[in-house]
Amino acid sequence: AVVSTQSAHYGRDLRMESGKDRNTKRRKEKNRASKLVLKFDETKRTEYLTGFRKRRKERQERAKQEQAKLIKEARASLKKKEREKKKKKLEKIMASFQDSINKDEDGLSVLEKKEKSTDCDSALIPLLS
Repeated sequence: AVVSTQSAHYGRDLRMESGKDRNTKRRKEKNRASKLVLKFDETKRTEYLTGFRKRRKERQERAKQEQAKLIKEARASLKKKEREKKKKKLEKIMASFQDSINKDEDGLSVLEKKEKSTDCDSALIPLLS
C-alpha cells in the first residue's frame, strides 16, 4: 500500500511503503573476516591518554634547562670579554708606565743618560789631571 502525502512544512512528497522509506538502500554485507582488527594494550592506552600533563611538564623542564644553559654561556662570554678588555687596558697602562720610567724630562732613557754621563766623566778626567 503506497501512501502519498503532501508535507506542508517541507513542501515535498513523502512516500511511505508499509512503514519503510523507499529511499533507504539495503546495506551490503561486509566481509568481516578480511577486515583489519585493532587491538589496544589497555595499559599503554591509559598511559597515553593520561600522560599529556606529564609530557608537557617534561617539555617545559627541558626548555627551562636549555634556557638556563644559554644564559650561563652568555654570562661566561661576557665575563671573558670583560677580562680581555681589562687585560688590554692594564697592558697599555704598564707600557706607558715603563716608558715614563725609562724616559726623563730630557726625553732620554735612563740607560742613555748613564752612558752619556760616563762619557762626560771620562772626558773630564784627562782635563783634571
